[in-house]
Amino acid sequence: MTIGEKDMENQTDKLNSMGRARWEEEQRRVLVSRLVRWGIGIPLILFCFPIPWFGPFLALLGVVMIIPDIADYLSGFAGNIIWSHRAGQPQPLYSIPESLVASGRYEEAEAEYEKIIKEFPKEVKPHVDLINIAVTRLNDGELAERLYQRGLSILQDAATRDVLTKMYNAISTRLKTTSYVSLPEQK
Repeated sequence: MTIGEKDMENQTDKLNSMGRARWEEEQRRVLVSRLVRWGIGIPLILFCFPIPWFGPFLALLGVVMIIPDIADYLSGFAGNIIWSHRAGQPQPLYSIPESLVASGRYEEAEAEYEKIIKEFPKEVKPHVDLINIAVTRLNDGELAERLYQRGLSILQDAATRDVLTKMYNAISTRLKTTSYVSLPEQK
């Protein structure tokens, strides 16, 4: 590892720790805000009715203070009922390989995309991105063809295979010599 790579890795680690610190600070701010709203809103609702003229206005103010949290909870609950299959599923992180590609570190980006392929075998995007690197960055049509064939062997779903085929055909138009792959017949 060269000095420049070490510096870049140290800067990346520093940015990651800064991002985590900002996220933790935001979570603390949200919690304090929620506690203040509920701490003021609930007493306003409970103890405002004995006050003759301003009671209803104070109750309304209390409801307005706590309604965002109630709406957030109910929408999350309803969303989990409707879209329960998505709850808790981890999503692939493409930012790491994409940043490596942007900095010209294609071998490292390929390794990161391979990790994503192993962890998320149904995802078509890492295959498309690898083909795109082979064509646009490396100008290697044979490598792109091998990556395409490997993607077809890994992907099980016919729809994702069709997407891969269409994307391969679109990306391969950037090469000087282009070979197209036909889509399977629809039944």
